[in-house]
Amino acid sequence: MKRHHSCSVLLATAAVAVSITAAGSGVAAESSGMLRGTIELAVGASLAAGDRLVVRIYHPGADGLELDPKYWIFDEPALPMPVALAPTAEMSGNARWGDYVVEAFSDRDGDVLSLVPGELWAGTDGPLPLGASDFVLELAPRP
Repeated sequence: MKRHHSCSVLLATAAVAVSITAAGSGVAAESSGMLRGTIELAVGASLAAGDRLVVRIYHPGADGLELDPKYWIFDEPALPMPVALAPTAEMSGNARWGDYVVEAFSDRDGDVLSLVPGELWAGTDGPLPLGASDFVLELAPRP
């Protein structure tokens, strides 16, 4: 019986080791499915008290469609702010698309669809591949 017990302990130990290894490789895989960067204020720009920061990603589709959008809202942003953004995962655990546009903007009136004087905006020049880790968005007055 002791021999059986030892065998069970060895199997349990091996299972834990495999779980840790799998979790470790999952972290690397998860990181490659993210967009990492920094959001900061452009020279001369500032957020007003009560401004929220909205960050969004989307895949640019045909005819200007914004596919697979995802939003994050920060009520009291402290800039510069590092961000790690992951698109919505499908049932397989993978992102639907391999690249996404990143935008950030301030929201002064609590309505993300309206534009109010003094709100700031920044966005990437185009889609970034998942795994990108060096983008910087400088919030400036909306064009």
